[in-house]
Amino acid sequence: MTADDIVRYAYDRGASDIFLQAGSRPAFRIGGHIFFADDLAVLRPEDTRALAAELLNEEQLKRLDRDREVDAGLEFGGITRIRANVFWTVGTVGMVMRLI
Repeated sequence: MTADDIVRYAYDRGASDIFLQAGSRPAFRIGGHIFFADDLAVLRPEDTRALAAELLNEEQLKRLDRDREVDAGLEFGGITRIRANVFWTVGTVGMVMRLI
């Protein structure tokens, strides 16, 4: 599962936010309620780290490791832009993304 897959999944369902954390399935805020995607796999720590590496450039990854958190703005295939907060939590990388 790539970051593009996750963002497209959210966009297609009208989600406003995406929540990614190791040990749980991706979650999405849709209509003010948070839903876990039963049809997506539970994320492992290496999955969330790989997604962060896919989203962030080299400098942002260095900042993530140094400061334990980084914010980024990204565009996905011309369908939407996102604001992302990528952070370390309990020894793994987590992230929250807002579709804008």
